[in-house]
Amino acid sequence: MKMFLFIITFFYICHIRGNGFVSVFGDQIASGRDDHISFNFQYGVSPYDTTTTTASTGALLTINSMAVASTGISPTGAASLQSLRNLRYRPGHEGYVFFTAAFLNGGAANSTQWIGLFNSVDGMAVGFSGATFSILYRKNSVDTIINQENFNMDEIDGTGPSGFNINPTNLNIFRLSYGWLGAASLKFQVLSTTGQWITFHIIQLPNTINTPSFTNPMLPMQMAATNTGNTTDLRIASGSWDSGAISNIRNRAGYRTFTINSNPISIPNNTETHLITIHNKPTFNGVANKIELRFVGLGGGFLDSSKNLLLKYIKNATVTGTAFSDVNTSASVVEFSTAGTFTIGSGTVVFVQLTNSGGNGSQMQLLSQSRAEIILLPGETLTVTGLTITGVMLAPPPKSAIAVLMWEERF
Repeated sequence: MKMFLFIITFFYICHIRGNGFVSVFGDQIASGRDDHISFNFQYGVSPYDTTTTTASTGALLTINSMAVASTGISPTGAASLQSLRNLRYRPGHEGYVFFTAAFLNGGAANSTQWIGLFNSVDGMAVGFSGATFSILYRKNSVDTIINQENFNMDEIDGTGPSGFNINPTNLNIFRLSYGWLGAASLKFQVLSTTGQWITFHIIQLPNTINTPSFTNPMLPMQMAATNTGNTTDLRIASGSWDSGAISNIRNRAGYRTFTINSNPISIPNNTETHLITIHNKPTFNGVANKIELRFVGLGGGFLDSSKNLLLKYIKNATVTGTAFSDVNTSASVVEFSTAGTFTIGSGTVVFVQLTNSGGNGSQMQLLSQSRAEIILLPGETLTVTGLTITGVMLAPPPKSAIAVLMWEERF
């Protein structure tokens, strides 16, 4: 009898109360969550993390520690907020997004309001299609919209198995997840007032499609409100976003590692000189590139001098006269140029390194040891410059220096 009660209690805890997640592949998740996107809005909306787009009377606001996408009252008003980083899909691992959302003015005809994991081509989201609370599934720029009355697990209107009646104008916590592999199901969940995760809709895909569910499963988080003829100021508010994969954080399966160095370049005294620029190309093998770079080693220095060399690593600097070549045309998303003239003061300095090898050549610093994380997104550049520190030696002739870069491409 005691064993029977134990089994019933265990079943209740694991399956009814919903205190733990079960992946779309049926795994009781005991792994860590490897976050790729994570930020709050109590300090405003930062261009460091996001990009904002508005049209007509649309605006992106910060109210009560929340980001708010507002259409304004124009019939063509629109506002969207999108993460710069994408969720990095890992084959066989569930991808997820957590976020809070309140649709402050409800819905209105001739409008859309969506928040979730999506871009203009693919994705999944919750929100409003017109005046109806709905979910969105986007595949190759074609939208499938499922209204609340057609949710297949729980209509979350008080009549479903959970008894939960959602009020979309209040702040709710949502979780959307997918396993991809081309045909894994898509899951939509909301947190109830009693702390239970309610799965209200599942898009079942196995054995139903003959092309992948998304053209590319690496997707950004986004919220977007758009008027298409009405004059209601529609507003989506969100307090924070989180996105990642169920995975061991140290799992680097699929990563590709590359190293490159500049040619020896003569550096005059007190002159910041361009050594090398690398570019994460916006397209790769004819496909929009979603691959991030993470630098794992940075270094360089004078080849035959004990003089100090200050190396600066600068994102999106202005460099004229570049001549780019692929690092590896078939395997790497990176191109590089050792030619070019750096515009002093341009770009954002993300790392500074002082080297002095005592005349024994260049040095390398492994970033895993320094805890620094430098990420290069598609379309971004990283430029390395060298500057001789004044006063170390008395006006010697210019000496040759190199820069060395090592990075992993997160395929």
